[in-house]
Amino acid sequence: MLDEDGLPLDEAGSWAKEKHERLRKYVDISRAAAACRRAAALARRARLKAEAERRDEASLRALETVNRAMADLNCYCAARAKAGQPTLRDDDRVAQLLVRMVEITTERWQALLAG
Repeated sequence: MLDEDGLPLDEAGSWAKEKHERLRKYVDISRAAAACRRAAALARRARLKAEAERRDEASLRALETVNRAMADLNCYCAARAKAGQPTLRDDDRVAQLLVRMVEITTERWQALLAG
């Protein structure tokens, strides 16, 4: 006796259709799960790339700020030296602020790179 698919019923058994249907569903579910995993991995990579780009931009801005502050400090010291004054004094508030600005920006930059 043959089944609808042409296979003998006594070899495949009457449960073969149900088994094949369950296997098809399992394969479909497995494919969908794999597609979800791939989509999640792509999203994760895109997020990590965006975070790295933001860190790079922030690092570049911090480095530019440090460079500007250092240039300002150099100009300030050069102007004082030209005027015959000591370039940096302990009571020189402007120089202290510029140096502190460089320190703070450098600390933030290092924190960005570490984070």
